[in-house]
Amino acid sequence: MVSREVFISYRRDDTETEAGRLADAIRVHFGEDSVFVDTSDTRFGAVWPDVLRKTVEQAAVVIAVIGPEWILARDEDGRRRIDDTEDWVRRELELGLERGKTIIPLLVRHAKMPRAHALPQTLAPVASMQAFSIRGETWTHDLELVQRELEPYLERRDTGRASSRSAVEELASSYTADDFRAIALGFDSTDMSVRNATAEGVKEIAAFLPLGDVLAFCRSRKTAERVGAAVALGVHVRSSRQTREDRRALSALGELLTDGRSSLVRYRAAQVLRSSPGLAPTYADDLRHLAASDENSWVRDMAAAALRHARA
Repeated sequence: MVSREVFISYRRDDTETEAGRLADAIRVHFGEDSVFVDTSDTRFGAVWPDVLRKTVEQAAVVIAVIGPEWILARDEDGRRRIDDTEDWVRRELELGLERGKTIIPLLVRHAKMPRAHALPQTLAPVASMQAFSIRGETWTHDLELVQRELEPYLERRDTGRASSRSAVEELASSYTADDFRAIALGFDSTDMSVRNATAEGVKEIAAFLPLGDVLAFCRSRKTAERVGAAVALGVHVRSSRQTREDRRALSALGELLTDGRSSLVRYRAAQVLRSSPGLAPTYADDLRHLAASDENSWVRDMAAAALRHARA
């Protein structure tokens, strides 16, 4: 059996996307055989297999990826899964503690570290361990901190990939619609600093998302995804003449600008036009309407700014 130096523990219905991205990042940085993340479809209701026990025992580090539902997840009878002695996540961490492994709690999507009294007694020590946070909006920066924490335990090796591609480029090429969804959740926050950081996170990956995916999110029922789509569409519009001439993109931008459900969507769409003054005249009537009568003062100001930039 090939030894994996990092074992990633996670709940599939809580942090599957983040666990996968983290595993990819560790492989790029430390080598293909440096990490184990269980991707089997038998996590629920199955007996904890020997392969996981052996992998945890051989690992140098166990990373516990903790999202908002990590401790709240319940079984079909409504009981917390973490309280079940056969829960896979519980078993993984208990074994790591028993074997004296270094355990790193990794908080994602603004999750909080569970307190000792909220955990089974066997897992209480995890609550006092140094935790790291990886936020979707600052993923690359936060990931670098985690990688530095792992370096004493792992020897960086040649991954066999083309030397002309950096680790960041390698990761960027793997961004998916699920990654976008995870980052866009930050727009649900009422904290303006979180929203702005989320917008920066979306901008980091937007260029690597197919335009078709971005346009699909423009019509999402979820407000946070439409807000994120407006930001991502702005990146595509500014970087591609073909997108600026794409009727689908222009239509989607118009729909976002007149979104009747969220002022935040209208604000971000108007912001796209302020940054792309060549397009603003196409939407001049809508911008004038927003500048004069939108219920949200921020939308009014941004629409007015877009009009000023168009006339400049």
